[in-house]
Amino acid sequence: MIETILFIWIGLPIITIPMLYLCLMGFTWPGEMTTSDENSEYRDVYSEDTNRIDEVGGPYKVKIEK
Repeated sequence: MIETILFIWIGLPIITIPMLYLCLMGFTWPGEMTTSDENSEYRDVYSEDTNRIDEVGGPYKVKIEK
């Protein structure tokens, strides 16, 4: 009985909160980052030292319209 209560109050939130967070943030697998338009494509872009978004500086996936 106590195992069921613990699972409902502790186990389910531990499982569902990360899944909901990833869904809300728009998670996609890297293999699914394909182009939907024939006139656009994704490129790996690196930032310069003066324009860094983070410490690493890239690569970032950027959609380029043709």
